[in-house]
Amino acid sequence: MQQYVIVGPTGAGCLFVSSVFCAMVDLLDIDDVVISDKADCHDSGMGVWQGSSNMQYYDERFHQADDIKVASVIMTHSNNIAHVRESFKEHAIVGLFADPTQYKLIATLKTMKQHTLTWNKEIYASIKGDGWPPYSKNNIMDSKMIRGELIEYHNINETAAWYDTLGSQQLDFVINVQSVFGIDDDLVGDVERICGEKVCQSVHTFISRYQRINKEIYGIT
Repeated sequence: MQQYVIVGPTGAGCLFVSSVFCAMVDLLDIDDVVISDKADCHDSGMGVWQGSSNMQYYDERFHQADDIKVASVIMTHSNNIAHVRESFKEHAIVGLFADPTQYKLIATLKTMKQHTLTWNKEIYASIKGDGWPPYSKNNIMDSKMIRGELIEYHNINETAAWYDTLGSQQLDFVINVQSVFGIDDDLVGDVERICGEKVCQSVHTFISRYQRINKEIYGIT
């Protein structure tokens, strides 16, 4: 059975792409994946960020590779590709690549999809800027100032730093982030090239739906 590690920064659509690859190797019914009202795929049918024996999230800070390497599809935000390669020798590494013109898009999606889920008093206090309104769970949605500063001063820089230290020469395959979000039409062809088989209609429909919803919400063009 084909095995893959999907590698990309937060905001690049990693769980969406991981869901597509799981469906391609017949380990996930793509119809079970929930596209949320913020257009993320954090719920693959088992709850938000809940993996299964077939698809797992890996963070070397918290997880032992031996505990999850039996999964056929692994998603990670680690850009330490040498470590990923050593940890998952049987898996092909698929990197979600972006050039600097796409960093703001990734930073915006990180802010709106990840930060809105994890936002709490501790995160607020650690990055609070001058003139910010008091903490609330809905700061990001309610405050244009907070939303803008998270994107411009935190997440763009973090995205740039992620790519600056990416060991891209060790990737087996590359998918461009602009393809992930439908800025071009290459994603289906990329998946077929990597997996060596045609994308079925249900997966094709899922890809189109995800891209359409992201374009509608975030104005992606």
